Amino acid sequence: MKNTDEVPFWKVALWLAFIVLPLWGVYEYRRYHPSSPVALPSDTLTSTIQYAQDTLSEIEQDIPKTQWIFSKDSLLYNVSALIAFFKNLHQLQQGDTLKVHIAFYGDSQIEGDRVTFYLRHFFQKNFGGNGIGFVPWLSLANHLYVKKRVFSDNWERYSIFPFRGKYPYMGISGNLYRFSDSSAWLRWELRSYAHYDSVFLLWGRAKKPLTISIVLKDSLIYHDTLPAIGYFEQRYLPIPPNTTTFFIRFQSKESPDFYGFAFDGKQGVQIDNYAIRGHTGQGWFYVAPSYLALQLRRRHTKLIILEYGGNALPYLKKESLPWFERKFAQVVQWFRKTVPEIPILIVGVGLMGYYDEGQIPQCYEVLPLVVALQRRIAKRFHCAFWDAYKAMGGNKALAYWIEKKMIAQDLAHLSPAGQKLLAKKLYQSIKKAYENYLLAAQ
Repeated sequence: MKNTDEVPFWKVALWLAFIVLPLWGVYEYRRYHPSSPVALPSDTLTSTIQYAQDTLSEIEQDIPKTQWIFSKDSLLYNVSALIAFFKNLHQLQQGDTLKVHIAFYGDSQIEGDRVTFYLRHFFQKNFGGNGIGFVPWLSLANHLYVKKRVFSDNWERYSIFPFRGKYPYMGISGNLYRFSDSSAWLRWELRSYAHYDSVFLLWGRAKKPLTISIVLKDSLIYHDTLPAIGYFEQRYLPIPPNTTTFFIRFQSKESPDFYGFAFDGKQGVQIDNYAIRGHTGQGWFYVAPSYLALQLRRRHTKLIILEYGGNALPYLKKESLPWFERKFAQVVQWFRKTVPEIPILIVGVGLMGYYDEGQIPQCYEVLPLVVALQRRIAKRFHCAFWDAYKAMGGNKALAYWIEKKMIAQDLAHLSPAGQKLLAKKLYQSIKKAYENYLLAAQ
């Protein structure tokens, strides 16, 4: 006789699915996403806009007087957050041989080594160092130091933006690259002005051994099989300094994760450009913080620069400013929690505009408000803030930048002349603050 009180297995499985899957989803989300940022002083629309407007002319009476010693150019704020970085610069000037890496994260405004190309030159000229730093495996924009990159046709790129699934072990730039089949190759040609001492392969998460063969001028100079690894590694490659052309073949039963090359100097300031076109920084929420922290520390990172926010600007209205403030705060908080010991400098959104119906260039109305909110977030999370908008002259300067051909036709990206000027102003602000720090320390 059939027991009518017995619950069918499919019902039990269904109820378990309803209970377990949501709990698993919450676990995964909290594992790879930041917790909600600390409550912002104003979450309402009116108070947020009012704060932004007030900030445009505030005197910041609540900032300790010692901080004014470091902030005399009125472009760089919360400079006390950079003291650890200044100590590293001072060590270099005292003859120390350490490496001081600056990790510059941003969007297409710095893609292909824009801005950082010039910023690197200014730093290395005054504080020593050579090398071009990190160069991604593949990129949508041409790199200023790379003349040509040729690859086998079995490479695939994965990125935190656009999102391609939830894979927490992404590379230091937010990208990774893999090959299909059992082997792949690449051939790079750098420009003649690319000077460096050492080449490193940034890779990791290898389930199978990897064989590497390097060819220079038709001669095999290196052949080795690396064991499987479950973590990130910065592997030295015996490519002679300042080599412009090299060929590498990789062989493995299963592709590991490749992140890029680093062309470094032996000492001094190195600047690594980690740009992703269209990115707002929120893609990092899907990355395991511990894995990015490992990579940044292995790269001797002493300063992180964040340049995000410009991609949201064309879509922002006054009504959406509280939303922007919360999202941007989450990005900053994510980096602050990931590597709390590394100073962070936020570069505010610079001069951007659009053409109205009469084809007259106009600045976005909310731009100064967005910059003010970024500045507040920087202060809240003890980050330095550099006002690129103010450095470029504000709304009234758009016509000048167009006339001098320092901004592109899209009124968003900078021309090489504009990139150089912006990099120079940023460097001058940092250097002036550093000099004032030395005076205060005496």
